[in-house]
Amino acid sequence: FPPNHEKGLFLDAREETESMRNIMTRMLSALGKVRDAAGDTPVLVALLPAPEHVSTSQFRAKLEGLGLAADQHRFGLARKRLADRAKTAGFRVVDVAEALASNADIDSLFIPGDFHYSPAGHSAVADVLRPHVERSLRAR
Repeated sequence: FPPNHEKGLFLDAREETESMRNIMTRMLSALGKVRDAAGDTPVLVALLPAPEHVSTSQFRAKLEGLGLAADQHRFGLARKRLADRAKTAGFRVVDVAEALASNADIDSLFIPGDFHYSPAGHSAVADVLRPHVERSLRAR
């Protein structure tokens, strides 16, 4: 893994590496196993971002804190790479980042000092996913 993999920012690096491709290939393989096990049950891939993948200012601060060059990374590129690959593999994908970013108080969506969602964050994610899940269930 690259040195910044713990924070997920390595997938936002402008230059795609072999390591990135390997990680995304493993992710798609795991999703394929889920789809196989699900049988007739629809599988929806939800991209659930950390704070630095919702807020450009937090993204820049995280890059700076890790000592990574901002000009070598692009906000949203990780989500795009993951979504594109999952869609190409035939999955329905929902990226909740835009909906979370539209919240007036992004910090309230996460546990302070952590990347896990707060109760408000869980509620916001549920609001985004609900229509997609309902649509998938109706289509069964």
